[in-house]
Amino acid sequence: MHNWFNLTKFLPYLKRIAHARDSQKLKYKSTKNWSVESSTHFIGICSEFGFYLETGIRPDFSLKVEGDQGWDFVIDNKTFDVKGSTFWGSPDLKEFSNREKYADIYVLAAVRDYKEVAIAGWCTREQLKTNPGRSYGHGMMHSVPYWRMEEWGQTGLPPFVQRRSESKLSQLMAELSV
Repeated sequence: MHNWFNLTKFLPYLKRIAHARDSQKLKYKSTKNWSVESSTHFIGICSEFGFYLETGIRPDFSLKVEGDQGWDFVIDNKTFDVKGSTFWGSPDLKEFSNREKYADIYVLAAVRDYKEVAIAGWCTREQLKTNPGRSYGHGMMHSVPYWRMEEWGQTGLPPFVQRRSESKLSQLMAELSV
């Protein structure tokens, strides 16, 4: 894995966002209440926050009545969806095969012990959709394991996504008085 970020000081903030999202989406057809730790959205929130810490691109954590557009970020007219996995030692990027909209790029974030996050790797929409699927107990899903991203040379952030500088990270951390 690449850079691990300790989320401990941000956990109250991230949990508030996850709780608000859980409350809003409790009865949405698209919500899958399969999570441990009492929040369906917490891992996703941590994953998007990890992408923010790597890139400096702030996530949109606002609640949307109609839900989001199917992705988390837009960079240079490309859509990005960040997916999180708590199996941080060997994470898989997973996506439902019945989605109406797919992002251009998928980013896999590993979440360790619900306290740390690292950007593991990435794949394109085409790679996700053509890689063999897998069932994780809730039906077949598109799946790309981390080891496949390693084979493809696609670990960490995509090379066309600018990483924030160390001084920018210090600035981001100082600005985050959550």
